[in-house]
Amino acid sequence: MAKSKRGSNPFYAIVVFLGIAFSVTACAYGVMAFRALRGRDDAGVKSALLEFLDQHGEKLLIAEVLLLGLATFGAIKTDNYWQSRASEPDQS
Repeated sequence: MAKSKRGSNPFYAIVVFLGIAFSVTACAYGVMAFRALRGRDDAGVKSALLEFLDQHGEKLLIAEVLLLGLATFGAIKTDNYWQSRASEPDQS
């Protein structure tokens, strides 16, 4: 039985990584916003991540969405190339 060689598009890994990063950032930003609305200070305990998001969160989320969009576009546009490359017979 011959092994089926599948093409691996490197953009897929980038899309997964950026998707996870965006999800974590969006959840942390939501926590920060929720804590601000509730007026909770938690006895002065500050998180470095929440402080960073307070200062740069909007820019970070926008940058992550743009990068995620570009990586998704790249994955779609190069998918045929990677599939055809994988289906070529071995030259060995």
